[in-house]
Order: sequence, then C-alpha cells, then structure tokens
Amino acid sequence: MGRSKTLNNRDNINRKKTKGLGIWIVIFIFLLIIQFFTSYRSAKRTDKNPDIIEEHLIETGDVFDTGGYIIIDNITITYDGEKFQVSNSGDSIVRITAEIVGVKRDGTYESIEIPSFVGVDKAQYAKDMEENGWVIEKDTNIVRPGETLYATLSVFDFSTVSEEYPKADIDEDGYWDIVFTVHSQRSEDTIVVSTDDVSSGPYKFPAN
Repeated sequence: MGRSKTLNNRDNINRKKTKGLGIWIVIFIFLLIIQFFTSYRSAKRTDKNPDIIEEHLIETGDVFDTGGYIIIDNITITYDGEKFQVSNSGDSIVRITAEIVGVKRDGTYESIEIPSFVGVDKAQYAKDMEENGWVIEKDTNIVRPGETLYATLSVFDFSTVSEEYPKADIDEDGYWDIVFTVHSQRSEDTIVVSTDDVSSGPYKFPAN
C-alpha cells in the first residue's frame, strides 16, 4: 500500500514536470516565431532598394515630381526623375505632344509655346541595326501599341531672345505649366491633328 502511494506520488510529479516542460517548449517555439518575423521584417527594410521609384497618380495642377504619373485615354505618362515614360496600352499608334501654357485665375489657359517632347525610337533603332549593322538614332513622338517611349522635355525660353515673346514661366512661380495631348494616327507616316484629340489638364514641372 505504501509502495503504491509512493509510485502515485512519483507519477504525479512526473506529470507535473512533463506538463511544465511542455509549456516551456510552447513558449520557446512562440519566441522563435516572433524572432523570425522580427528578423524578416528588419531584413526586408534593410534590403529595400532606395532607387526604386514609388509611383503615384497626380492630379491636375499638381507638380510632376519623380514617380508621378497621369493617364490620358490609353496612355500613361510617368516621370522617373530624368525622362517621361510614355506607355501605350491602346490598340492604335499615337503621337504625344506637350504644350507650355499660361494658366489664368479662372482655370482656363493660353498657349505660350510647343516645346520638344521626343525620345529615341528603340524599335526602329533595333530594326536598322539588324538590317544594316549600323544605325543613326532617330527621335520621335510616336508611341506604338504596347510600347513605351522615353521622352525628354526640352523648353527654350524665347523671351531670352526678344521681349516680344512671353516667358515660359509666365507667372514666375518657378514652374512651367504643361499640357499633354494624345493624337491618334492612321500610320507612322502620317501626322494627324484633330479637335477630338484628348488633352490633359495643366501640370506643373520645375523650370530649369
């Protein structure tokens, strides 16, 4: 009887030890999981590429800053800090033009000048290289369906030549006010401009 009681006591002690050990194992595993996710999130922040541009939609009247983009019909225009990426998700060839305008207090605007807004035709470049083994870069404002044109905006302030011309930054706020227009084309060899062509509102871009 005494032996049986002793064995029962030992069994109870062993069960308590086992139960206590199980709790500590669960706690240990839980701490390992927390440590894993903490390390993962820390590594993810550390490995984040600072050169990755966070794109964001900008509204009419906003500054066209790095990562800013607008959508006109099937055309997306994104500024990467150096050039404008003009992507055509539609099914027709288009020409893209930019216009410097002066914005009035009532929101309407008046044209000041048409700046250069072109990029290298990479598809034509590759074709000429394959056919001839040499190539001369050709600038274009054409964007074919499914392609992206990397265009540069070049503004010449004619007011520096003659006072007869208005300043490109006519309100002298440090920004050019730019309007983009999408012109649908029947082919790459045509230049078609229509009153039905879709234009954006004016956006601000830092004047050089």
